[in-house]
Amino acid sequence: MILNNPLCFVRNKFNKTPLRLVKNALVDFYTIVDISAAKLQLLDDIEPLKNSVKFPHVPQRRDADMGNRLVREVDDILALFTCLDEHKSMEHLPMYVADGPDNMPVTRLYEGDLGAMMTLIEKINEKMEGFGSNLAAVTRDLNEIRAKQTVPVLSVVPEPTLRQTVGVSRAPDTNSGLGARPKVSSHDSVTMTSRDPRPARGSLLWNRCKE
Repeated sequence: MILNNPLCFVRNKFNKTPLRLVKNALVDFYTIVDISAAKLQLLDDIEPLKNSVKFPHVPQRRDADMGNRLVREVDDILALFTCLDEHKSMEHLPMYVADGPDNMPVTRLYEGDLGAMMTLIEKINEKMEGFGSNLAAVTRDLNEIRAKQTVPVLSVVPEPTLRQTVGVSRAPDTNSGLGARPKVSSHDSVTMTSRDPRPARGSLLWNRCKE
């Protein structure tokens, strides 16, 4: 007899309870330390049977994070028990015992209400996976439609810049006298200059002012 709680639970529930429920109970109840020790014990116990039974390759240690490692270790134990059951070599294993009922999980929760909840959760997961694939297809179609659409480009014509030229043509008129006024073009603006209000010397108004 060998004291090992996880192996005692698997040995007594194998072929009596669905493996899915056994796996869930082991993962939820035991720690990675308990499951790893149980796996090493089982590998040692099946060593004499390797001449007559072809077991699958199972490493002694799984390198993964804590959650994934626990699941993979449980899968290895169940795979070895399945191989033993297929070759009808289960009776060659030693008798595994537990040190108390409190150290073994109760499968009634998994077989009853919790089993129904697990089934419902699995159906929800399947529906969510279907929704995800449909959403990915719709997103792909929308991207293709957007790629085919042409976006009109609005051309902005700049407004003409108004330029004002301020200046007075100073070129004298050749046909007129020296006192001729400068020509101013229609589009130019005239710059007003301040002039002396006093009359120029030599003019008639100047002579009258002197008198």
